[in-house]
Parts: sequence; C-alpha cells; structure tokens
Amino acid sequence: MRYQVTALVDSARVETIPVEARDPREARSLAQGRGYAVLAVRRRFALPFGLLFLLSSGPLAIVLLGLFGGVLTSSFAVSVVLAQAYLPRNAGMASGLIVGFAIGLGGAGVAALGWVADRWGLPAALWISALMPLVAFALTRLLPAPRDAAA
Repeated sequence: MRYQVTALVDSARVETIPVEARDPREARSLAQGRGYAVLAVRRRFALPFGLLFLLSSGPLAIVLLGLFGGVLTSSFAVSVVLAQAYLPRNAGMASGLIVGFAIGLGGAGVAALGWVADRWGLPAALWISALMPLVAFALTRLLPAPRDAAA
C-alpha cells in the first residue's frame, strides 16, 4: 500500500514522502531511514572539510570552515528525529533530552578544548575539533535501531 509520510529529509526541510509499505508503522520507519542516511552522509563529509580547513589558508580556509560548521550543525535536526524514534510515545521529552544533552555536552567540549588550547596551543585544539566527527561517526555506528525500524 502507498502511504504519504511527513518526515524530516534534511536539516531544515520537512517533506511528505510517498512510501510503499504494508502498514503505517513500516512507512514511518522507511521514511525515517532516509533521515538516518542524511545523518551518516553529513558525518562523513565533516571530517574532510575540517581537515582541509586546517591544511589551507586565506579565503579558501574561510569557505572550508563555513562548510565544516554547516555540515556539523545540519545533522542536529536529524538527531532530534532519531531521539523521537527511540521514544515514540514521548516525542516532546525525547526532543528536550537530545537538545539539552547536545547543548550541555557542547559546553563541556568547549571548556575542554579551551584547556587544550591553553596547555598545548590553538593548533592542537583545532586538530581535535577537526577529528571529533570521526569519533562521533564511530559512536553512532554503535546505536541500535529504534524498535519501529527493526520490524
């Protein structure tokens, strides 16, 4: 059967996606799968932009820094949708938890990178920042599939 599912398909774009599925639950899982693919692609592009920023200079470095930041923040909304998939009956709580966790962890990360910059210099802190998407991608591979998507 064909369903029209409203899903987040990009960081700032919600679309109605036609999906072939047996039931509405399966249709929602398939549509969310597209969001997970966006998350994986964004994480894979962050590392090259971060490294190229550190290895370049001048106007090109500014453009690459903008692309690096854009790629990192573009996956934020997809992370919220993933949290909602883990807690489908408590979507508001899932959104609040993931946003609070991201902001809190970001603040702790900035403090830690500031300490690294004070102790070993700004280049060391920037290299750590550029390599963090690799760690994040490795950790996301450990996430189990939400129960709806496992069916």
